[in-house]
Amino acid sequence: MNTLRTIWINLGIYTGTVIWTITGILASPFVYVLLRSTKKYTHAKAARKLIWIYGRVWIRMVSLFTPIHLPEDDIPSPCVLVVNHASFFDVYFIGVLPQWNVCLAVRDWPFSIPFFKPFMLAAGYINTESSEPGHVIAQSVKTIQDGCTMIYFPEGTRNSTGNLRRFYSGAFHTALTANVPVVPLCISGTNTLLPRGAKCIRPTTIKTRLLPPVYPDRYQRLANGHIAMRKDVKKIMTQALQEMAV
Repeated sequence: MNTLRTIWINLGIYTGTVIWTITGILASPFVYVLLRSTKKYTHAKAARKLIWIYGRVWIRMVSLFTPIHLPEDDIPSPCVLVVNHASFFDVYFIGVLPQWNVCLAVRDWPFSIPFFKPFMLAAGYINTESSEPGHVIAQSVKTIQDGCTMIYFPEGTRNSTGNLRRFYSGAFHTALTANVPVVPLCISGTNTLLPRGAKCIRPTTIKTRLLPPVYPDRYQRLANGHIAMRKDVKKIMTQALQEMAV
């Protein structure tokens, strides 16, 4: 029974992802023109809305094969959203967010995927490996000043155990410079669904939880406020992920 369920989940999610990706690419020019003409969105905002819709539908599709518990809380806008990273599929979880005007700061690998790259460039996503850290932060702050929420994976790369790795400081430098809160998003279960290096999707339950915002005020008064903020955010995310694993 478990083997049949695993086969069913792999066929369903992989086939559904391919079909929805092709459908999304074919439909995107029409939806883009509609958003630009009726909503008067900028080029980048229209692309971000398309990506959010793609992720939203993908999550609904995947939930037919494996349970996904979606967050119900809202988040301040704009903010810096920090997300733990255990699976290729974590990027798709942009679709769980209650707001769509979000921009991702991410390493080079998603930009190398042909059908991702044009949309990521159009949305103004930031390649953290092709720019100096200071330039990444400056780009992120400008994006926030334009009213967009920035998303970071502070571990920098996928972990293979589900436990948080060392956090980098870019997200926290950005939050303090832009004077916006950090909002942690914890995702539990994707490390089982499709861990790093795996090809076979495994049955699991995926849980997502938005944690309360961490505001920059008290950290801005500290000499190394970004380090203190980084440590505090990692601590509360570690605790939340332990609770979610039960």
